[in-house]
Amino acid sequence: MADSLKGLSFVFFLSLFLYPALLHAQFGLPGAENTISITVTPQYPAPSSSVHLKAESNLLDLSRALITWSSNGKTIASGDGTTETDVTVGALGQQTSITITAAIDSTRASGAAVVIPTQIDLLYESNSYTPPFYRGRALPSAGTMLRLQAIPRFTKGDGSLVPAASIIYIWKRNGELIQAASGLGRSAALLPGPTLFATDTIVVEAHTSDNTYSGSASLRIPSVEPVIALYLDSALFGILYHQALSVRTFVPNTEMTFVAVPYFAQAYSPDDQNLQYEWHVNSQKISADATRPSAITLSAGSSDGTAIVELSLTHAANYLMSSNSTWNISLKSGFDQASGSNGSATNNPFEQGF
Repeated sequence: MADSLKGLSFVFFLSLFLYPALLHAQFGLPGAENTISITVTPQYPAPSSSVHLKAESNLLDLSRALITWSSNGKTIASGDGTTETDVTVGALGQQTSITITAAIDSTRASGAAVVIPTQIDLLYESNSYTPPFYRGRALPSAGTMLRLQAIPRFTKGDGSLVPAASIIYIWKRNGELIQAASGLGRSAALLPGPTLFATDTIVVEAHTSDNTYSGSASLRIPSVEPVIALYLDSALFGILYHQALSVRTFVPNTEMTFVAVPYFAQAYSPDDQNLQYEWHVNSQKISADATRPSAITLSAGSSDGTAIVELSLTHAANYLMSSNSTWNISLKSGFDQASGSNGSATNNPFEQGF
């Protein structure tokens, strides 16, 4: 009996001795090898740009840990509590593999992230009016529409591009999702332009179905007021778009036809039936031509003359559209055009190309 008790005492003592040892071995937190999350800022880095890396963990106090950062297998930072660092990513489509390891005594944890720089070009124009061969962009005014086109450059490792039609696009205006414009292959969007005096921020986010490639682009698009420019309408050459009339203009003829061009107006042409022209010459209202309301003919007869021409332009269906301009035009018989002032190209929207 005594021998049996001695044996039991030995077994019990051995169990007490081994149990703490087993607890110590388990304190390494099985599965902790992937418990560090890495935040990359900016979220969508540009090619060859610097990104900021930040490590976080819910299971390990990283401020007390010895941390080592690596990029594509090369150590970029190391030290106690080094939870943040910077790295320069590669060219367009070039993968940068980020790893982090952290250790406190015998407890270890790690994390990983992959950064692939992408690029998205976001283009826009309005359906507002601009004349033929206008070199600039049609800008949105109140009541017009915006045409937007996202051009993603998601470059694969072999240099090929991910087809635009296989990319998922998410469109947002001023932070709000535009569900009707978003979806697979929806790289283009047609949206109402910003309201009068407003500025809209348009954002497009794009990613592949497996989220391997992703990117974003944004634009701030302000609403503009229509700009009225006045041009000579030559019987031989047509509208002289290269030379807009300035506020004070001399014309080497005693009779001339002038044409108003409403840049960025909600119209399909200067003589759109919805545009309402109200002309005044020397404070006298002049009835607009029913078939060509954008044009007006001035005649000084056989003598020289000066006319103060005023134009008010509104829209029959868009009460927010309104524009006014005034010109002081001198018609002079036999005037030397080379020495006169016939408008400055500096004030010519056609030449400026907004």
